[in-house]
Amino acid sequence: MKYSLKNSFITLHAKEKMRYYNISQKQIFKILNHPTKVENFKIIEGAKDYSRDFGKKKKIFVMMKYERKKPTIISVWSLIKSKNC
Repeated sequence: MKYSLKNSFITLHAKEKMRYYNISQKQIFKILNHPTKVENFKIIEGAKDYSRDFGKKKKIFVMMKYERKKPTIISVWSLIKSKNC
């Protein structure tokens, strides 16, 4: 399944985090369609954590869960890599 804005829902929390971390919808759907790492998120049942590196310094994470047979983006966050990582 190819994720897009037409067949997905983004929560208000995720939209606020996108604005805070300066992450675009294009980047979100690029991560969902071509992730470098996918993990089951253990705190929320049925949620998955998708991540992808953007350049050498930035890594973006997207938490998604299926609700009512529709993918719902719950949260988004970004980490800046340091030299020690």
